[in-house]
Amino acid sequence: MTRVLLVDDSASARLALRRLLAEDGFDVVGEASTGDEALRLVAQLRPDLVTMDVFLAGQDGVEVTRGILAKHRCRVVIVTGLDPSRANLAFRAMAAGALDVLCKPSFSNHEHSARQRQRFVGALKTLATVDLVGRRTAQSGFIAPTADHELHRIVALGASTGGPAVLAQILAGLPRPFPVPVLIVQHIDVGYDRGLADWLSTTGHDCRVVETTTEPEAGRVYLASGSAHMTMAESGRLVPVAGPPRRFQLPSVDVLFESLAKARAHRLFAALLTGMGDDGAEGLLALRQKGAETVVQSPVSCVVSGMPDAALRISAARQSLDPDAVANAIRLFAEVTTHHTQAVNHP
Repeated sequence: MTRVLLVDDSASARLALRRLLAEDGFDVVGEASTGDEALRLVAQLRPDLVTMDVFLAGQDGVEVTRGILAKHRCRVVIVTGLDPSRANLAFRAMAAGALDVLCKPSFSNHEHSARQRQRFVGALKTLATVDLVGRRTAQSGFIAPTADHELHRIVALGASTGGPAVLAQILAGLPRPFPVPVLIVQHIDVGYDRGLADWLSTTGHDCRVVETTTEPEAGRVYLASGSAHMTMAESGRLVPVAGPPRRFQLPSVDVLFESLAKARAHRLFAALLTGMGDDGAEGLLALRQKGAETVVQSPVSCVVSGMPDAALRISAARQSLDPDAVANAIRLFAEVTTHHTQAVNHP
């Protein structure tokens, strides 16, 4: 049974959650109403999963989450009555290390409420199975790209669970303005994409959601919409394509990477980052086979290592790097290809 610690300053909310989870086979091993109590019980009880409210007595549940994860390897899910997109809550929470942000289910007798509770419990069951592999740093060098005659350059990043924080870390490590367009597919629900773009823009890069056909420009970051795949056409333009999901994902990393593999007029660097499942692995392999520089986030530095592991199993990545090393590799890619471009244009 999955052992759960409930953290909420409302006794009635804890009682309702306890009953709901007990009905579905969870073992609620403890309850906390304050951040200090939550820290103590995590250390004492070692739960498999912690549900964390945002507002505790005089404390911020997101910061309590950060404190827990600084000391313990633990799965924490933010459970809130707020709209998760409000004030970039979802991205702030994931930057603190939370696996996800879920809305508190309604406990009324309406059919809609029953479906909501079912989805909530299903999400917790999935998150409870996430294999946490820690956040240790893996050091590795970077193999500089070989020169060729392709002058247009693209950096492409794919991520899922744990991705927003890693994406922000990588972008923060890049110079501003960055001389290469950066394309990002992050598994994300409809309605969260603009909030994520705004949050990533706080790194100093201009991040935009691709909602119409777009010509990518250096100095900008392009994020796939939560309602469409992002693809690159033969013309080099970014084109959103609505559904169906690929490997249960919309947007899909594979769809972007495979479209880039067909757009041959580009020098490519692609990284597959933290995430559950195997989306992006086959697309990364297609890019490597076309001569792109391909890396994965080192599994030991991932919140969830499923996607990088899947890519490593099929030899889709040239290297496995921690997030800071990914940023270093991207900077080197930009420098080397910039010098090569200048040499071709000014022999």
